[in-house]
Amino acid sequence: MRPRRARILEVVQAAATALPTHTWRIRTNRLLEGAENTATLEQAMAGILLAHEPVSLDEIVKVHDAYGEGGLYRFIYLAGTHKGDEYERFRAVIWALIVIAGLPEMEPSLDNDVLPQGDALDRFNHNVLLPSFARKLYNPGRHPGYLVYGLGGPKILVSHPFAGGKGEYAVYVNSGEVMKNLMLQGYSGTFLLLDNLRGLNREIDGVPSWLLWFSLIAAHSDVVLFLRERNGDFTDAQRQEIAFTPDRVQKKVVEIDELTWAEEAAPDHGPLPITYLGTSGLMSEAEWLAEEAKHAGPMIDHYAAPGLPRDRLVRIAEGGERTAFPLDYPIYAPGS
Repeated sequence: MRPRRARILEVVQAAATALPTHTWRIRTNRLLEGAENTATLEQAMAGILLAHEPVSLDEIVKVHDAYGEGGLYRFIYLAGTHKGDEYERFRAVIWALIVIAGLPEMEPSLDNDVLPQGDALDRFNHNVLLPSFARKLYNPGRHPGYLVYGLGGPKILVSHPFAGGKGEYAVYVNSGEVMKNLMLQGYSGTFLLLDNLRGLNREIDGVPSWLLWFSLIAAHSDVVLFLRERNGDFTDAQRQEIAFTPDRVQKKVVEIDELTWAEEAAPDHGPLPITYLGTSGLMSEAEWLAEEAKHAGPMIDHYAAPGLPRDRLVRIAEGGERTAFPLDYPIYAPGS
């Protein structure tokens, strides 16, 4: 069996050579827009001198043409915080996404009517929107408990059927397979895929923290894609995620043909050791679980905090300014 990391890179590079015929035009939430960190071409050229990995002028121009100065900043962030094969996996996806984003656009049909939120969601602050949180959440690369692929476009949360399903799950391996499938179906943007979130095991008001973390991210995304195997069904974990995704957020069921790697038998020499990667690199399992909880915990507590009005949308800007909107405010602007 080939090393898994080599196989991962093969998967994420595959979409660049087998393009779809179109890209899906996913509208973006105007209340999540706000000031973002940017880098000019000159600043980007200076920044790459500090990067772990070599970045060429052609790459800088390519990113700028596709995503502007905001995308340039995120690209320099990625090159400065990741290295080796880890950097290459995210970089390979970026080039494929840029190509796909330039294809003719088609409007997707949505599935909100068959994926309704549950009543329990109303006990939490899903109506509070923090543009700065959404921006930081979707920075590219590795984060405690999740991965983000892409530099711009709509913010896309992926609900995958591995958590709570059968077989082995590893976010690095399985996210490569998921990204290949989504790109081949014409999806482009910035994608967030969660790990198993074993560090978020406490309950708040009877709801597990991992589910509230998913719900909070969903509330700060432009669309949530609910993946399942073709002609298959959602897992129990995904059914909970559907119930905790606000109805105002765009939802889409995506069927894909192959979800094989989470069900592979272990190689003859036994299971591969699990590698825990945090913001500072390799760490023990205990350190990784603690970092995962520390990263998400304060935001989850805010999400569950009592006393905030839930009869309106509340946008809290970077400087703390609050603006209220009716719950039926058209957050997806025409032409966005």
